[in-house]
Amino acid sequence: MKISVTNLGPIKEATVELGGLTVFVGPNGTGKSYLAEVILYWFSVTWTWLSYKLKRSRSNYVKEKQVMVVRR
Repeated sequence: MKISVTNLGPIKEATVELGGLTVFVGPNGTGKSYLAEVILYWFSVTWTWLSYKLKRSRSNYVKEKQVMVVRR
């Protein structure tokens, strides 16, 4: 998954490709924490939205943070 940001704190423009494990390394004040917070926020909002949508559907279920799709 690629994430692009523009004008985020000290980051003017950046594209980051997230893998199984992604580590941000660099000097203080370069935007590592800003970027990590944006990624956390995006996943949090996405999970909340997805959970809501799946709970409203009769053919899909959300259980213990795992998504199980059941087709009938």
